[in-house]
Amino acid sequence: MILSERALILKNTELFGEASLDKLTPLAEALTERTLKDQEIVFPDSGRYGTLVVLARGKVRQTEEGKSFFLDPGDCLGTISLFDETVPRPEAKADGEAMVFVIDGSMAREFIVEESSVAESFIRSLVRKIRSVD
Repeated sequence: MILSERALILKNTELFGEASLDKLTPLAEALTERTLKDQEIVFPDSGRYGTLVVLARGKVRQTEEGKSFFLDPGDCLGTISLFDETVPRPEAKADGEAMVFVIDGSMAREFIVEESSVAESFIRSLVRKIRSVD
């Protein structure tokens, strides 16, 4: 996938949507593309933290606390564990073929901290997660 497509996909996420394409280009350049086969695990190394995964294409089924739901392109996985390694990684598998972008955690954290609009989006997503907890 070419760099501009990567940047546009990042721009279409809730997390990075407020950032300019110019700011997203270095992040898009540094990420790793990974194609998943049907039922392939998104996080194959459950003990490895420090990565942010963005669903670029396809669908992923995520299971958390016994509840299962589908993620669509633009959804991010691993956001909370960027800042808290005690939070377990979600169980997530491709539903059909899917493509994900894997972003190094230190780069993602630095980007979130430096870009106030991205930090605000990150905080909003955390607030929604807190509100959804019973």
